[in-house]
Amino acid sequence: MWNWFGRAKKEKMMLELLSAAAEGHARAEMTKALTSLGVSRQKYKTDEEFVSRGSIALLKAIKQLVSINSLPSTESEFWIDGVWLMVLTNYFSFHYEASFEVTSTSALVFHGGQSRTDEIAEIVASYNQMTDEDSKALRAIGQTCAKWANAPEHQNLLKLSQLYEIVTESLSENERHS
Repeated sequence: MWNWFGRAKKEKMMLELLSAAAEGHARAEMTKALTSLGVSRQKYKTDEEFVSRGSIALLKAIKQLVSINSLPSTESEFWIDGVWLMVLTNYFSFHYEASFEVTSTSALVFHGGQSRTDEIAEIVASYNQMTDEDSKALRAIGQTCAKWANAPEHQNLLKLSQLYEIVTESLSENERHS
């Protein structure tokens, strides 16, 4: 009878081990995906910096496929890039158990420069509002990012770039009609 109680404890421990192995596998897959963009994990001291730099590298690869300069030149381009970086860092920081606040802010600063603090604050506020409203655009970006991260192939990167183009065109249309 006492062995029966020990069995439940062993099963619980086995489930915890399997869960930890699955988390390690997901993390390894994220590292593999970001490494495919030329971002080396060994180069960065923290997971937060790796996630920030990896997210920027992914955004750069997306923009190159649609022949858009990787550095934003206008305020609206920076806003679009910023929202994308918020979604990408959210996805990767979750899998790395890294601080989303640190990774997203770092990515925005690395991408746009420290002089854009007002714009960064606006991007964060917009992202939070879009999240509260359960934005379909954010969900689409996140789901497409997840597909790419699980299979970092050219076809999935192309889907991300097509989505980037749609979002950019949609914003441009909205600006013309306002």
